[in-house]
Amino acid sequence: MLSFLAGTVFLLTLSLSGATQAALLDCTALSGNVGDKVTNNLGCQILSPLDGAATDSTTGDPSSWLVNTAGDTGFFGISDWLFDGRWTSPGSNSSTLASFDGNRHSGQWNLDSEWDYGDLLFVFSHGSGTNLVGFLMTGINGDYSSPFTQPPFSYPGVATRNISHISVYYRSGAVGTVPEPKTMLLMGLGLGLLGLMLRRNRRQGPRLPI
Repeated sequence: MLSFLAGTVFLLTLSLSGATQAALLDCTALSGNVGDKVTNNLGCQILSPLDGAATDSTTGDPSSWLVNTAGDTGFFGISDWLFDGRWTSPGSNSSTLASFDGNRHSGQWNLDSEWDYGDLLFVFSHGSGTNLVGFLMTGINGDYSSPFTQPPFSYPGVATRNISHISVYYRSGAVGTVPEPKTMLLMGLGLGLLGLMLRRNRRQGPRLPI
């Protein structure tokens, strides 16, 4: 009896662990061109299974959030996403970094132009018959339309499902970021000029007062 209970608990633990760390599917490997639904993105991932209807809860320890645990690595291999806010309908948006001008089917997105972000993630949710769709973003504005289409999803009817909410996650670019190529070039030129000036001063030697 005890061995049976232990086995049951073990299987239940595996089941819960698998649900928490569901795999992530690359949109380019699926039909439906979901990756084209949001412009100016660097990549698109869908949480499996495609009909899992998961929610991206942001309560409790961030390390346990689904966006940070999915696929054992988090969306796009990042496990320290921070939550900014959520758009739920026209006129209802708690995000301070991104604004969405449109409806539950399509519209435009814009970022605060003064925000120097490191990584930015939009997570789209619908619910029944679908699953979370994440877009790794770039730029400061673009268009969006509902990614909940057939294919890749399969649900009754043929109409595109609407968006229940768009969650905005980020990683700050203020600390520990890699300089952009143009920044590195300017730094290199500055150091090179400094080196030339030092060598020139050494060759000339100290100047005697007149």
